[in-house]
Amino acid sequence: MGSRILSLVACAQSHHIDRSHSESHHSSGSFPLLSNSSRSCSVLGLCFGCIRIIHLSNLRRHSFDTGNAASNGQLIDGKQARRTGAASPLGELFDHGCDSISQVFVTLNVAYALRLGDVRCGTFFIVIVAISLFYCAHWSTYCTGQLSFSRFDVTEAQVTIILLLLITAVCGPNIWTIGILGYQLRHLLLFFTLIGSLYQCSSYLDVIFTGGVGRNGSTVAGTSVLFPVCPLLACIVPFAMIYSKSRSAVFDENITLFVMCFGAVAAKATNRLIVGHMSRSELVLWDWIYLGPIALMLNQYYDFVICERKLLLWVTCYTYTSLLIYCCVITRQICYHMKIYCFKVPPRR
Repeated sequence: MGSRILSLVACAQSHHIDRSHSESHHSSGSFPLLSNSSRSCSVLGLCFGCIRIIHLSNLRRHSFDTGNAASNGQLIDGKQARRTGAASPLGELFDHGCDSISQVFVTLNVAYALRLGDVRCGTFFIVIVAISLFYCAHWSTYCTGQLSFSRFDVTEAQVTIILLLLITAVCGPNIWTIGILGYQLRHLLLFFTLIGSLYQCSSYLDVIFTGGVGRNGSTVAGTSVLFPVCPLLACIVPFAMIYSKSRSAVFDENITLFVMCFGAVAAKATNRLIVGHMSRSELVLWDWIYLGPIALMLNQYYDFVICERKLLLWVTCYTYTSLLIYCCVITRQICYHMKIYCFKVPPRR
């Protein structure tokens, strides 16, 4: 792992976006990451907001202020990095790593606003769409070596979500149950979400199949451009099987907990893909976090030896513990090999 981090550092240093800033803080002997604390705080704020919304009967106001505050927190970190001269390609590990977690809670906010808990598979569907699009974006980056943006991307999606939550805050969540042409408005939104996600995925796949910068069109690590689909399927397929084969309504009644567990597994797979892109290293299919969904599947196979709800709670705690340990280890290794201090800005000279 140490050699992988060293190669990560070498790769990042050869792709500096702003050489003047980068040279200044390499010469100072420390790496300021204070701006990343705002990113981390925004993720924690989203977690708190989702927990708060679950226990509130009136969703009109709280669905908007949580999403808006999280969006502001995600925008502040970049401005803080430029202000303190802390901008660096290594910030991608914090930036997109936290995004891989926060996107699950942002999607849950949308599900709460649309009351998708009343729609069978509604919440699970939009979370799969969000996770797949985010993963495919970094999959294309792993193939081309650079992160590209389309006409409708992160910023446009954030504006759309804020408008959706604002409408819910003003008009109430019942507005999405209005019938149009025999269908509820939320059903039409899910349909258009599916169409838009398929179009977006097709553009990502076009880049993946034709934009490989490695030998013979391979990835930046020289591996097959198709292999990154395996970790994605290893996340989605087990949870889809668990959700569809459950004989009880445990996962529907605890859809937030189920989606959070699914999101943790997907976030770790995405983080490994981000590290693989920055370090130009090949991906590994197996991860110990998969023991979580495997435990749920085995419990179903052996006729529910353990209470599904209790097991889901234990598995969710395990997956987030595994994700937290991985993030801490990666951060500590980067700090150790570069001799830097995380969340610290050096004094200006």
